Amino acid sequence: MATARRRLGVLLALAILLAPSLGTCATASPDYDKVCAEHEAYWTAREVSLWNEICSGKSADFYDPASSALSRLPLPFRRPPLLDAWSSQAQANAKSEKTRSYPYLSALPFLPVAPDYSSYSLRRLVSVSPQFIRDILASPRYKNAIPNHKLEVDSVDVASYSEIRLDRLSLPGLSFKDVTLPMVTMADSVINGSLELDNVRVKSLYMEGLTVDNVRIVLTMFTGAGRMMPVYNGVLDATGSKINGNLHVFGVVACKVSLQDARVAGSAYVDGLSAYLLDFRNGQFSSAVTLTGSHLGVQGKASCDDTEVTDALKLANVNFEGAHFASTLKLINDEFSDADSARRHDLGGYVGLGSALIGGSLEITGSTFYSVLDLGGSEIANQLILAREGTKGRSGAAVRWGPDATLFLDNAKIGTFYGPRVKALWPKQIEIRNLSFKAFVSKEGALWSDPGESLPGELPPVEWYPYWLSLAPARPFSPQPYEAVRAYLTASGELDAATAVGIKEKDQLRNQQCANHKVVDCVLLWMSWATIGYGYRLWLSVGWTIFFVIAGAMVFRKTEAAYQNSMPYGLAYSFETFIPFIKLRERHSKIEASGKARYYFYIHKLAGWIIGLFLVAAVSGLTK
Repeated sequence: MATARRRLGVLLALAILLAPSLGTCATASPDYDKVCAEHEAYWTAREVSLWNEICSGKSADFYDPASSALSRLPLPFRRPPLLDAWSSQAQANAKSEKTRSYPYLSALPFLPVAPDYSSYSLRRLVSVSPQFIRDILASPRYKNAIPNHKLEVDSVDVASYSEIRLDRLSLPGLSFKDVTLPMVTMADSVINGSLELDNVRVKSLYMEGLTVDNVRIVLTMFTGAGRMMPVYNGVLDATGSKINGNLHVFGVVACKVSLQDARVAGSAYVDGLSAYLLDFRNGQFSSAVTLTGSHLGVQGKASCDDTEVTDALKLANVNFEGAHFASTLKLINDEFSDADSARRHDLGGYVGLGSALIGGSLEITGSTFYSVLDLGGSEIANQLILAREGTKGRSGAAVRWGPDATLFLDNAKIGTFYGPRVKALWPKQIEIRNLSFKAFVSKEGALWSDPGESLPGELPPVEWYPYWLSLAPARPFSPQPYEAVRAYLTASGELDAATAVGIKEKDQLRNQQCANHKVVDCVLLWMSWATIGYGYRLWLSVGWTIFFVIAGAMVFRKTEAAYQNSMPYGLAYSFETFIPFIKLRERHSKIEASGKARYYFYIHKLAGWIIGLFLVAAVSGLTK
């Protein structure tokens, strides 16, 4: 009996201890169901139903199937899946007759094969209020009831309202698909998951200081005032944001995309972007960054939601200045030009990478630059890749430049220039003051372009490097690039090319001194060029010596002094009078030519002194 009592006491004690936990478990489900059934008094019936969809763990796909008239269809709407690869043929298909009924499609310059909408029902999106969106994301009782801490919204229209403010909040993961939105702000908020926009039409998205795991934005238009391209003025602003994973932007149309001062821990991949401005200034990117298949530039005067563009020539349309790329940056198959017409290359197209730090390589193969590519002050640890050689399964690709394009490399530090020695791979003007680099690398006989397009043959080093340096402005003259190239060629054993570069340097210096009316310097450089080739062609002094010795002998032999001293040829006399400090015979110094020959030998001796002095200067290295 005592044992039974002790057992009963233990069971009662356990029951008392476990009662609170059992009560919590028993009431958790009713509380959860109660939250799903609750709603705010001002919510509409459709918003209440939509909240029930979300709370029950379903994707918030709520639309009105009653109407399928195109005139009542808010864009965007459901489209068939996209192909993985975009091609030039796809661009042509995007402008085919079938897509002309949908004018906004032409705003995507790299849209894939024109979709067939006949088998897809047209949907009318259901309107909800921004307050409803904010309630379920900001209110803890609603937010904590969202399953898996991720809100998925499909086929909803919020665009008829002014804005959605989600600033300084802790938000669940967000996924919007086939949705229209007004301006959305998420300043200084934290998303505990990923942010996904798929086939979304939004006025502007401001997420300055946002912290998020991953960002994926696909086939989304930032419309701003909502007018059709090419005047969309919406903004995607992620200034100062922190993305702990990857950034993927695909097929986006906007006026401005900003990642200024942003931090991206994973890879950043931007494909098929059509925008006026792309701003990556002072960003830090820990992995590879790729910008491919995009069209970027300004059409004269443009007005983004927060930026007035009045002078395209002073605006960096693509700006990476001060950014830090720990890995490789690729600008592949992009077009940097006026958004209206590539022929209007005097407007826009500025690509700024000034003071950028790239821990890997910068690849610009297949891209076309119509204005300025600014790499001034940047540091590229590995390669600046201008062309990729073709392989068995892939065509080659090379960079292209517009007629007025300029490449700024002032104060840049480049590991290696990679590409063939072909004029077409460089613009007509480059700025290379204080440029430093380690090597130029090319592969002889490689296929650097598409099979249907052939690049001119490579120039030999002795022709290529003087040509490349001549692309820099002649005034003001800067000797540093020439010295850097000459030092590299000398170290590489390309002595003939190093000589050609040295001569080109002195030619440029002589032209500047003459143009600045510095007469003494101009004359000395002309004489140095003529007598010793600036110290690189010492054989010229030998040629001049032979010429003057023979000319002096021919003049002397016709004088009376030659007859009196029995010197019918006069070669020894001519040689001795031409070369300073040399005496072959004592009596030569006592012979004096008379008549007109006397004046010739004044010139003869002076020429000998001049050539001798320049020769000594060349041997001592003073003329190089």
